[in-house]
Amino acid sequence: MQQFFQALTTGLADGSIYASLALALVLIYKATEVINFAQGEMAMFTTYIAYALYTHQHFGHTLSYWPMFFVTLGIAFVFGVGLQRVVIRPLEQASVLTVVMATIALFVILQGLAAWIWSPELKFFPSPFPTSTWVIGGVHISKQDVGTFGVTIACVVVLWLFFRFTKLGLAMRAGAVNRGAARLLGVRTSWLLALGWGFAAVLGAVSGMMSAPTQFLSPTMMDAVLIFALAGAVLGGLESPVGAVAGGLGLGVLLSMLSTYVHVVTPELRLPVALLLLLVVLLLRPAGLFGRVVVRRGTVRGAVPVRRHRRGAHRGVRTETGTDRPVQTTAGRRPRRPADHACWPARRHLEARRAQRNGRGAGRRTAAPIARVAGVPVVRLRMGSRSRICPHRTLIRRHG
Repeated sequence: MQQFFQALTTGLADGSIYASLALALVLIYKATEVINFAQGEMAMFTTYIAYALYTHQHFGHTLSYWPMFFVTLGIAFVFGVGLQRVVIRPLEQASVLTVVMATIALFVILQGLAAWIWSPELKFFPSPFPTSTWVIGGVHISKQDVGTFGVTIACVVVLWLFFRFTKLGLAMRAGAVNRGAARLLGVRTSWLLALGWGFAAVLGAVSGMMSAPTQFLSPTMMDAVLIFALAGAVLGGLESPVGAVAGGLGLGVLLSMLSTYVHVVTPELRLPVALLLLLVVLLLRPAGLFGRVVVRRGTVRGAVPVRRHRRGAHRGVRTETGTDRPVQTTAGRRPRRPADHACWPARRHLEARRAQRNGRGAGRRTAAPIARVAGVPVVRLRMGSRSRICPHRTLIRRHG
């Protein structure tokens, strides 16, 4: 039992770091539908900035840990906003693959820049918590693990309160759900995306500064943490912030338990186990444990807008279902047998009107598209000065 609780506290401390970075990934994904592969390197770079603030003198003195911690969070926020405005915003109209490649380029650039500025040598990063332990009921609980868990979860809770109870947070949530509708309501969605990147950078900085004391500071220290965070985000659901936090905590506890009770799972196998879990979740439940399948309305490639012609004629091009091959459709042309191209209620109405006119003539009959239902034009049958909607069948003839 003592071994179980010790593994649980260690797993919660590691899982809180994964949860913080996973929440940062989900914040950007919900706004842009893109995985930010540079999130770990952004956290690493801000951790190096914190190291520079702590070890080098500025204005005649160095900063202690907690002032350095909050100053680094402010720098990380500005850093995230600046990256979004300079790198990501010009690619708003580009494809998803282009934005993903841009994040991978940021990954490589930030890693090389950190190695160039501070050298790739391993450095020791201080911890604000003592390395001693509490003994409760024979269970040794590390004060550093408890402090790491508390600080990380506190930052996540503060961010949740911001999104839940402030107008700016509500506007950011609205912009993430439906950017077009939020823009129509006067919300400046472009700047809200920049703020989202800033908050994601803050969460990454927290995870970097909390994980650096347990491992040496290096330009590649957040690579494995990013994979663990991505696995936790997928486990909980990329569309669910709560799922990202729960998935990160659950993944940390699972890996700690496996390392304790399954001796085959050595520290070198923790990363393959996380990747295996990621693969299993993608195969069995792609939406994650807390996510749900979202159906989005899309456009059909190859479709051409309908154009009006003289005398109510209509010629348009649409595509076959499931293919990109265009199918020529016509509506509004004067057919050889008008009665065969009208729906049954309209034909009965036409016959009744002809009977009432007592042989005065049926009048000129035309059709013009007035709307589209599921991509098919709905036409209005005109008889002289009167008309009637024909919703049951449209005047469409397929060629080829």
